[in-house]
Amino acid sequence: PWGLKAQPKQIVDIGQSLLLLGALTSPNGLSAGSPERYWACVRYFSACAATDDLRISLPFTNLDPHQRGILSDDFGVALSVNWLVEQLGGAKNIVDGRQFIVNMGVRKSKKKIPKVGPGKCPDFVIEDKNGLMHVLECKGTQSGRSYLDRAMATGKEQKKGIRIEGGLRGESLVIGVLLSDERSRSSSRIVVVDPEPPALTVVNARNKGRAQEVMKRLSFAKAINLSGFSRLAFEVAWPDSQGMGDTEMKLLTPMERRSAMSDPDDRWRAVQAELDLELEGLRQEDQGAFSVKTVQVEIPAIKLDSGEIARRLTIRRGISAPAVLEFSQDKRDVRSVLEQVAPGEQAISIVTEGNHSRLDYGDLFFSEMIFD
Repeated sequence: PWGLKAQPKQIVDIGQSLLLLGALTSPNGLSAGSPERYWACVRYFSACAATDDLRISLPFTNLDPHQRGILSDDFGVALSVNWLVEQLGGAKNIVDGRQFIVNMGVRKSKKKIPKVGPGKCPDFVIEDKNGLMHVLECKGTQSGRSYLDRAMATGKEQKKGIRIEGGLRGESLVIGVLLSDERSRSSSRIVVVDPEPPALTVVNARNKGRAQEVMKRLSFAKAINLSGFSRLAFEVAWPDSQGMGDTEMKLLTPMERRSAMSDPDDRWRAVQAELDLELEGLRQEDQGAFSVKTVQVEIPAIKLDSGEIARRLTIRRGISAPAVLEFSQDKRDVRSVLEQVAPGEQAISIVTEGNHSRLDYGDLFFSEMIFD
């Protein structure tokens, strides 16, 4: 119903969108380099033209096709997720669709198991504040409406990977973003389609509790990885390899597969070594027991809505210090530790005030950007 009432002109906060992008495009584990932890937040601000509506500035339209494609895909994720969360009135969790399927398992039936692989998985599963679960596939392009339509046709197949049933069922959407440049006669637009699916994973009343546990755990794994603990994030995000079937294994990347099949003691020793190293780089701040990392980036001059000119961006990310310290005490039962440090429901909050945007995930994690 909310989709039918949507206004032709939509307002989307670019700061919030790119802050979300920086969190959502970071993997849940095994990405020790992770330049995207900070760079994904900032690399596209100067791509936005100084126009009344969202358009791509001319220098960014002259990138090589590969770079243009990455920019379009990232804007597709950033704008689609932020817009949908606004329409839903907020979200508790936003998790990777492939990792959700791996944890929930591929459904078994008398019929032939559908072909699996990352290309059959939707981008995200979103749990809203009412407990409904939404499946989302995102697309983005600068190459015109016909190209976007073809990409969204592929997206219809990808979002079929997960079916939500009964009282848990929310939206199952493909959202595409068509970006216009500052010379174009037409405006940028968001296109939403809602086709019906058969699925790899089914969520219903019988496995509701398990699905909610997976959503919370994957969200926490994302926060851990964004704070530098990539090996610990893997242990939190992935199910015990003994409980995974061949079909779930096919959804893992080669690096994930090797790690899932490796010796658990060796993996945990690597986790402890990483904790010892990364804890030295974190500092305590008086912000509700968060351990915080701060990065400052010099950026091309950007005119803010206030009229001020910003030339520097400060990015701060904080992780719950009690949570990290619990894991550093050689606590291998990651699920029980998570329940101990975050026993209740957590929820995502994202707010922009002036030159400051902040994303919070309950009492576990925050990420913020400050322009100056």
